[in-house]
Amino acid sequence: MGTDNRIQTIEESTVYGLYHHGELIYVGCTTLALKRRLCFHRSDASKGNDAPIYGYIRKHVDAPKEDLEIRALDYDTEAAALQDLGHKTLNAQAADGAEYEGYDWTSEEIDVLEEESLNEASKRLDASFNQCRRAAMKLGLIDGDGAYTRVDWSVWDEALGTMSDPKLAEKIGCSVANVNERRRAKGIEAYQSRLSDDKVRAIWTRYHALEEATYASVAECFNVSKGTVARIIRKETYQDVERPPRITIEVAKRYHAQKDKSTDKGRILA
Repeated sequence: MGTDNRIQTIEESTVYGLYHHGELIYVGCTTLALKRRLCFHRSDASKGNDAPIYGYIRKHVDAPKEDLEIRALDYDTEAAALQDLGHKTLNAQAADGAEYEGYDWTSEEIDVLEEESLNEASKRLDASFNQCRRAAMKLGLIDGDGAYTRVDWSVWDEALGTMSDPKLAEKIGCSVANVNERRRAKGIEAYQSRLSDDKVRAIWTRYHALEEATYASVAECFNVSKGTVARIIRKETYQDVERPPRITIEVAKRYHAQKDKSTDKGRILA
């Protein structure tokens, strides 16, 4: 039986060129997916790495995400590429190349990686999430552009909060952190603690209808936390729920005022 080509793909190194507006500025060699390697180049530049290539990026590249491009080069080694192209690049010196030092994959484990989500694969295998993610990038199973998978949120926004973040991340094919960040930015509570729309409106109504109402008193009435009430009233959460109109608040005010009068009358008669 021959070697599984998928294992070779994961472990092989790629000689690449880094381009700025189509002009070659650097030659490298990596065992990472090329898009992921580009992400590290941008990150190293922003962190102040003092290598010539990063000084160039900070000084001359206005928009690294848009203006930098990475391409595979048809060379077996970085040294061979630099021998031909080094006069065009900012390489300080020729590196020894890149050797794979990651997880030791088997064909059966790659089958799991291809069939399951990254979270599930990392649970079933003796590999970490990041090890599974790197291998999946090299195999082209997921996009390796940037820290998070690019998501068309116009398609998925309505699903935020309707299921757990891990479950939605699995459906989308992105990280849980990506879903969590988007959900919080939209002011949507996590699925496990999400209140019904009617309850959100009732909390809003009670707080604004009672002059003596506090976050704590409303929270006790609806058996929720004071923080939950505070975030609803400040419109930090449940922004997707339409708040009751002013007439509803006024009706509730009159109802509670009448109820208070009846209670006071009962106390006097007693």
